[in-house]
Amino acid sequence: MPVRFQVDPDFYDHPKAIGMSDSATALWVRAGSYSAAKLTNGFVVEAALSLLSRCPDKASRELVERGLWRRVRGGFVFHQWDQRNLTRERIEAEREADRQRKRRDRSNGKPQVNSGSVHPDGGPDSAGNPNGVRPLSVSVSESMSVSGRRTGRRPKPHVFADDGSGGCGSCSLPPSNRTHTIAAPDPEGTTP
Repeated sequence: MPVRFQVDPDFYDHPKAIGMSDSATALWVRAGSYSAAKLTNGFVVEAALSLLSRCPDKASRELVERGLWRRVRGGFVFHQWDQRNLTRERIEAEREADRQRKRRDRSNGKPQVNSGSVHPDGGPDSAGNPNGVRPLSVSVSESMSVSGRRTGRRPKPHVFADDGSGGCGSCSLPPSNRTHTIAAPDPEGTTP
């Protein structure tokens, strides 16, 4: 179960939020994310405020005045956190149930991951791949600087001969790999 901080779609025009300063809004959102990530059930320790806001005193005071936060010993707590967000107890119970399910599956011999093939919805995607099954792969990309120089340590792109063979003479990578470039017709025949 993913842990996230819920923001109501009507927050922008809720009576407690109308006219709220940007710093208080930013603190409210960041503190909600912090509380969800740390599983604090809406509690925001006062020491964390300076990490979450450039003006924590002013913004936290505004959140209390608007009724979005309540001052408690050691920090603040969100108004109605447990009614709008997942609680630590529920998240931990879901995680434990998930761990139990995985243990059960492993003990029954169920594989943890799928096979290394992707089966597209359609049929063949090329003459070089008549059954339409491709192994899982990772695309490689390379960044260029403004001057056009390569910035990474990735392999240099090499020219892909667009001869319809579906392969590359220099390597066995398909033309969709981002390190290939398509060869432009060379009228003088000087391209290697």
